[in-house]
Amino acid sequence: MTERTGPKLLPLHLVVALSLIAILILASCFSRQLNGHGWDFAAYYRASERFLRGESPYFYEKAFSYKYAPVVVLPFTFFNLFSFETARWIYAALHALVALSLPYVLYQVLEKDKRLKISLKPEVFAMGLLVAFLGCFRFIDSEFHVSQIGLWIAWLLIAGVWVLQRFGHRVWGRICGLVLISLASLVKIHSAIFFVTFAKMKEWKSSVWVAGVFLVVAMLPNPAMWLDWAEQIRRTTFDLPMDASSVNLQGFYPLGVLHFGMNQFSAWPLLLTLPFLAMTILSTAHYSLRDLKESSLAVLLSLSTWLLLGFLASPLPWQYTYSILWMLFPLSWVASTTRERRWLLGIALFLGLSPQGIIGKHASMWIESRQSVFFAILIFWTILLKQASRWKLRSARAPSQKA
Repeated sequence: MTERTGPKLLPLHLVVALSLIAILILASCFSRQLNGHGWDFAAYYRASERFLRGESPYFYEKAFSYKYAPVVVLPFTFFNLFSFETARWIYAALHALVALSLPYVLYQVLEKDKRLKISLKPEVFAMGLLVAFLGCFRFIDSEFHVSQIGLWIAWLLIAGVWVLQRFGHRVWGRICGLVLISLASLVKIHSAIFFVTFAKMKEWKSSVWVAGVFLVVAMLPNPAMWLDWAEQIRRTTFDLPMDASSVNLQGFYPLGVLHFGMNQFSAWPLLLTLPFLAMTILSTAHYSLRDLKESSLAVLLSLSTWLLLGFLASPLPWQYTYSILWMLFPLSWVASTTRERRWLLGIALFLGLSPQGIIGKHASMWIESRQSVFFAILIFWTILLKQASRWKLRSARAPSQKA
């Protein structure tokens, strides 16, 4: 067994490039705060304010209604220690920290993968991060502008995996890790789909752990609030600005409404996801919580395949939804063959160079009104699916060795 001689250093050009990315992310976050007024954060703030007064967090408002699961209101009570203006700046700072730390936590998880044939190369991961920035900065910038929460979902998921990987052999470690993953899946209805991966547990005891912790978290702070949440979703459904021709809506739902004449207030457009759902079920692996230490890459690829499919099937797929690519691009890049990396680079170039600020408003609208963003990300999803299937088999064959 070879001893570590110290941390591996990145080449200077990669250090400079990643530093510039960090500066641009910070500039994007805080410039958006200067030009905005809180947007969706105002809904989180008012909901937690109502909750602290002993009321239901759900109050019908045509614009910026709070529509997340009941438990999600609990972390937002922290911001009510401050005035709204102060709180939204604190939220912005934490949002920037989430964006900047997400790749680092992801790398820490992958570095502990014992079944990678060779040690994870920092420069390969760094290149994946550069591709990720090129392909999804537009989505990150949009998320900052609206004070949305996609990056938080990705961070909670990775943080939960990190805790399970390092402390899953202890009861408190399993509980903490599963609480974080449960929170990630409960933030949005379409993020809950990645929790389906846990249905493929190898051992029934693991399934009981996962289901038990998830149900406890889901029932917080009061099971009765689920009725309020259901009513809120019902009342706000008809307020959705579902203009199927909007270039800001990209996914199965607007595709069905626009091209197949499906009723926009029904579940019919989501039937388009069924073949992809079947492919995911057949291709993703059975695993146990212990596999997070032995083959974290394989498990993350399975989780990510479900996560991205859920976001593609969102009933309201604004473009900022795809800020989760900030996690998925470098993950996929590490698992990619040379041919797959060419495809990933091509997708990133298209996504990064097609916004109206680069090619002009009319050209961008003409391209994106044809669901081009959706199709580009769907191609990326097929790459993830292929990788999840391939690494599942590789993990089963490869001997255990330290990364």
